[in-house]
Amino acid sequence: MLPVFIVSIDDNDKREFMTRLYLRFHKPMLSRAQAMVNDEGLAEEIVQDTFLNLVKNAEYVMNIDRPKIPYYLMAAVRNTAVSSCRKLKRSDAHISFSLDDEAAAETVADISPQPDEIYIHAELCSEAAESIAMLSDRDRLLLEAKYLLEESDEEIAAEFGISVNSVRSVLCRARKRAYKLLQKE
Repeated sequence: MLPVFIVSIDDNDKREFMTRLYLRFHKPMLSRAQAMVNDEGLAEEIVQDTFLNLVKNAEYVMNIDRPKIPYYLMAAVRNTAVSSCRKLKRSDAHISFSLDDEAAAETVADISPQPDEIYIHAELCSEAAESIAMLSDRDRLLLEAKYLLEESDEEIAAEFGISVNSVRSVLCRARKRAYKLLQKE
């Protein structure tokens, strides 16, 4: 079932686009959020918050290159999860502050990444994105389906018209080609 904030979009093109995104990526985004927070209810809330933000920025999202959309969505859900965890930690710290000042002081920590860590991470992501862009469409889509969208071997086999038994070997070859491209840079 679609969330109300998607169904209530006035512009038909935006509503159809966001509906397709929701139906295609809700499950992988939920899986990613659950892996980060280990709480099914909170994970669903994170995914809903992410889609609410996507609806607010629908024009921008609609202009993203189609192959980059899965990466954008996974980064968006990751960022929303991190923000939610920070908010929870802050609210827990405020509660414990009123109970025990020393315990709260020990639990409050600077969890934000340092500028050099942000720069290094951005550089690595940029290099990886360039390498992935150099892969053949089939290799790129195979790797996205398996690792970004977390599709099962059966789903991948049906999508790419290969047998279920050969999915792992095809993925292995695609990973090797991606690894070689990463090593060249």
